[in-house]
Amino acid sequence: MNFVPNMILDSTHLLILLQNLKLDPTRKYTLATIDIEALYTNLPLNICKTHCCNFFSSHKSNIDVPFNINVHQLRSFLDLCLDYSFVK
Repeated sequence: MNFVPNMILDSTHLLILLQNLKLDPTRKYTLATIDIEALYTNLPLNICKTHCCNFFSSHKSNIDVPFNINVHQLRSFLDLCLDYSFVK
């Protein structure tokens, strides 16, 4: 996670990022990826939203969020995104 952003738009975006990546040839690396669209129908959404909000609450002081958001707003955003697919 030190070299690639947390969100990748699509496979093409990932390939561009990997092509421009400079790694130390003396070190070993592991690439792990997951396709959220493939998992989407298999995830229990309420549990996922609760975990996301709890994680955000626990770690908000450790990160620089580029905008002001509280846990209630995050939960509302997750509800809109995941329950109604208003945001993709």
